[in-house]
Amino acid sequence: MAERKLAYIATISRLDKIPDKDRIVYASFYDTGWQVIVDTSNKVEDKVVYIEIDSILPVKPEYEFLRKRCFSEKYNGFVIKGMKMAGLISYGLVVPIPAGYEDKPNGFDMTDVLEITKKEDEYPDLPAEFKSPFDKFIDWFCKKLGIKRKIKKVGIEGGWLSFAQKTDETRIENLPYLFSDDFKGTPVYTTVKCDGQSATFAVFKKYFFITSRNVVLYRKQVGQAMKELNPKSKYLSRMDNFRKIAALYNLPRKLYRTGVIRSDVVIQGELCGPGIQKNPMGLRELDLFVFNVYFPKPLSADNPDHGFTDVFNSWDGIVDFCNKAGLKTVPFIEKRKFDWPDKAALKEYAKGKYQNGKNREGVVIRYDSGRDPMPKALIGMSNTWSFKCVNDDYIL
Repeated sequence: MAERKLAYIATISRLDKIPDKDRIVYASFYDTGWQVIVDTSNKVEDKVVYIEIDSILPVKPEYEFLRKRCFSEKYNGFVIKGMKMAGLISYGLVVPIPAGYEDKPNGFDMTDVLEITKKEDEYPDLPAEFKSPFDKFIDWFCKKLGIKRKIKKVGIEGGWLSFAQKTDETRIENLPYLFSDDFKGTPVYTTVKCDGQSATFAVFKKYFFITSRNVVLYRKQVGQAMKELNPKSKYLSRMDNFRKIAALYNLPRKLYRTGVIRSDVVIQGELCGPGIQKNPMGLRELDLFVFNVYFPKPLSADNPDHGFTDVFNSWDGIVDFCNKAGLKTVPFIEKRKFDWPDKAALKEYAKGKYQNGKNREGVVIRYDSGRDPMPKALIGMSNTWSFKCVNDDYIL
């Protein structure tokens, strides 16, 4: 199954006329804030399949109408993008519901049914995992003796970390209920969304881990990681971006000793710099900007449904932790009340520039818990009480 719904059944709630256009209208939907330009054959209360931007549709006859604007040789499919037409931005695509799914409810996941995949950030290819001379010797020795080397899977489950959460913030368009009176005045803080590579670094059960958004790249005992990943390593120039930033900031040692002594800890941030996503921030060197710090807690009687209870730090806690560890946070904007009247006002707030003058990706908004742990995510939110609002100028 897909990790996130990229396509789902939706019902058209409204069709707005577009000045000087007779064949197209601007569609809105129940239960979601996305809006799409569609042809006039669509009517209010029609059920359709809505497909989000950054989705990749397979090469099939029914999607050939997309070839001119959307086909990508790299992905061998049709990449759905945000498009501006008649002064309006179309956020995605609408297609008819395939036979057999007409009676499914709004929100029914059609991602796998339509064989849709997600366009991931354009990361440079990662080299093979760096191995120390000791690791190479062990591999050679096992191969010589015909022994299959067994590597402990501490902290790994289903191909990723068993004790951490992935870093994929929900877009505001999927949380339209936030503009109800129930959330007016909620304390929040806002930060700039940096455009780079999502990275997770962690110490868990005396192992040090590095992951990208979806792949575990490194797992070694803390002592060994301290030897391999430090600023004085002679292999620094051979390391990929993830290991290099861990070494430059001496993360195995700092995470093991900073904050809560000998506690399991996870930090998550954005790797930015030359060679990553065309470096929109214009940085001269690779750097890490932290946006999450939390401490995994074991299963307890109060938490019978999950393997770990994640105690998230507030923004103040993140700043304190990063100051002690000598790390940078994502750029802070402000603390304020959630008082945006609608999505349009928040989309306007998300606009802005990085320091070099290029359009920023947008903003991330999180509950401001002061110095208390972050509250649980609301319905539809990925991990914590937080979400992102992407800058329309960046989308285009």
